[in-house]
Amino acid sequence: MAFEDPGVPRLRESGSDGQDEHFTAWEPSIVPTPEFLAGGTVRFSCPRGCGWHHDENPGLDAAMESYRLVLPVGATPQDVTEAINREASADARALRERVTAALVDHDQQAHSRPAA
Repeated sequence: MAFEDPGVPRLRESGSDGQDEHFTAWEPSIVPTPEFLAGGTVRFSCPRGCGWHHDENPGLDAAMESYRLVLPVGATPQDVTEAINREASADARALRERVTAALVDHDQQAHSRPAA
């Protein structure tokens, strides 16, 4: 499995008219399907099957964060929905970037062949 450069953007954000900043179109990723363990832990195993894994606990991480939604005066239910979606998209992007970085780092350290 070839790992891609983590510096390359994996998702694009924009709507067709540039107004829908919360819309996210996902592109292919190296992030494997996770296992969901007791206690809310989400485990991403090495795709090469070596036994290494990276654990995340999104529920615990979210509980440690304080969120501040910015809403205009007289916000409508649609405004609230869009603000929540922006936060959720940012959280998902951050998770994906952390897991991708961990997988790439592991692959380089554990599975790279020395130059001949």
